[in-house]
Formats: sequence, structure tokens, C-alpha cells
Amino acid sequence: SELHVQAAEIETIFTKLDVDRDGSINFEEFTNGFQGVSDLISLRGMESENGDFRQAWEQFHHRLGEQAKFIPRAEQVATLYQNINLTEPRMVPQYERVIMNFVREIKLQNSEMENLALAVKRAQDKAAMQLSEMEEEMDQRIQATENNIRQQENKKS
Repeated sequence: SELHVQAAEIETIFTKLDVDRDGSINFEEFTNGFQGVSDLISLRGMESENGDFRQAWEQFHHRLGEQAKFIPRAEQVATLYQNINLTEPRMVPQYERVIMNFVREIKLQNSEMENLALAVKRAQDKAAMQLSEMEEEMDQRIQATENNIRQQENKKS
């Protein structure tokens, strides 16, 4: 095939793209999932080109563990890893440290964004509660005013 995808991989790719599990892939599912599948195809293609690189990248990826999901543009990072490994293997540990530092920074930024989102949510909830309390107070004042007016009208009549 043009994409160099083996028949056994087609089902895996389809399953990954079909997020809503309806048996078809719509445009949104395709565009959202394409990057991940592209990474999968590229990494498998590199395996056939250079088994040593693949093993080195997998070991590094494994050492990162859950943090590996924070690597943006994993395909580009993997390609650069391969190039460094092939041309200047002594630089690989330094490259790995750079990637690990980027991952830490990204995790920190994600954590800060989550904290900010939580703070915004709390502020919105507080504002909604205050608004509700103000509406309730206004309703009570309106009822009290209406009662006063009725009483005054009753006294006049």
C-alpha cells in the first residue's frame, strides 16, 4: 500500500480513529486521530529502517513512562532522536535530558492551566451563587413592597 501499512495494522488504525465506535470514521474523527496514527505508522516504518534506533527510542520512551504522552510532535522528536543516534550517538543522553526537561515544563504548565481552570470555575460558581442570593433578596423586597402597598390600599378603602 502507499502508506506502507500492513494488513494486520489496518484494524488497529481503524479502531483508533473510530472514537465513537459507530463503525465509520467521520471527518472530525479522521482529523483528530490522524496525528496519532501518523506517528504510529512513522515509528513502525523507522523500525524496518533501523532496528537499533527503534530499540533505543522505545527504551527512552519506556523510561519516560506516563510522561511520554506530554511530548508534542512525537514524530518529529523521534525523527530527531534517530538522526542524532545515527550521526552523533554521544549527544543522545543530552538530547534525552532536553526532552525530559521539556516534558517537565509541559507537565507544570498543564498543572497550572488545570489550577487556573479550577479557580475560574470556583469564581463562576461563587458569582452564580451570589447572583442567586441577590435575586432571592430582590424577590423578597418586591413581595414586601407589594404587601405594603396592598395594606395601604386596604387602609384607604
